[in-house]
Amino acid sequence: MKDPCDRGKETRGKTCIMRLAPLLLSLVLALPGCGAQSAPLEVIRQGEPFWLQAGQSAALADGAVSIRFAAVASDSRCPSGAMCVWAGEVTLDIGVSVPQAAERLVRLHQRTPPLADSLAGYRIELLEVTAPQPGAGARPPANAYRARLRLTRIE
Repeated sequence: MKDPCDRGKETRGKTCIMRLAPLLLSLVLALPGCGAQSAPLEVIRQGEPFWLQAGQSAALADGAVSIRFAAVASDSRCPSGAMCVWAGEVTLDIGVSVPQAAERLVRLHQRTPPLADSLAGYRIELLEVTAPQPGAGARPPANAYRARLRLTRIE
């Protein structure tokens, strides 16, 4: 059987590696998307506000708590160009994880309670939401939403 990478006696190993390198690199880059959630994108400090875009995660430096902007649960803001009695609000699902426990989703509202929730000795607060104004019958794509949050230790 002929060696598929045999292109020359002295460079056979180098040539084969060079031909396989793009394939190996693409596999290595694709693996983090399989199975478990990837590592948090941002390290946050307890008590300091931070921003997350939909789908992003953050964690305290000591790993005690991880926060994930899981989803936009609803967006009842008044569509652009419409006359509304109430301005509406954005409601977010935020995933909160502590070591040795499953992630818990908390639903936080932009204007009406609950604006905050507590879990495992920490309080997560929704301070602000930014996103383009919804159009008639359509809300902005999920990745257009950003949330300003704060995680504080409950004393």
